[in-house]
Amino acid sequence: MTKTAIIVLAAGASKRLGTPKQLLAYQNTLLLKYILQQVIAIPNTDVYVVLGSCAKEIQSTLKGLPITILINPNWEKGMGCSLAFGVSKTSNYSNILVTLGDLPLLRSSHYSEILKQHTLSSKGITRTSFTGNIKGVPAVFSSKYLEKLQQLTGDEGARSLIKENSEEVFDFKINLSYIDVDTPKDYEELKKLDLLSN
Repeated sequence: MTKTAIIVLAAGASKRLGTPKQLLAYQNTLLLKYILQQVIAIPNTDVYVVLGSCAKEIQSTLKGLPITILINPNWEKGMGCSLAFGVSKTSNYSNILVTLGDLPLLRSSHYSEILKQHTLSSKGITRTSFTGNIKGVPAVFSSKYLEKLQQLTGDEGARSLIKENSEEVFDFKINLSYIDVDTPKDYEELKKLDLLSN
């Protein structure tokens, strides 16, 4: 099977924000739903979203989307745990693309290009290098890393795995700033960018 599994991590409690970031208004929809719409548009992929905190409330907003919803009962153990849980529910994929539910500036074209660059590269891991040399997700892992991904714990995601296999990492440079939504200030800045783009 040559399909790619896309795992969107959206299980966190948004403690610094004070309200579920997955349900923030963005681009005439909700933040998580918008991000899922971007990855759904990529051909030859299956999309999985990992929920945890406020799962029922968030799940109700995602009805009708062609995705598989996974609810991690141990989401409080951190992002690594949620990623391991998500990967454990996928099988027979040539690649796993991992992204977050709060990266609003990424579009379908960005994700498609990351997958294309991973295919062109001879490396087993492709991570995104944003403007300012910020490196991380979205990241693509070849199937040989599935077992190690399932062993992740804590809140670092796959950072430790990438560090351990640095010689197998291809950094795909993207002309885009890294913006996530962790605080009320982040959200206010995002809304300003949203207004400027319209």
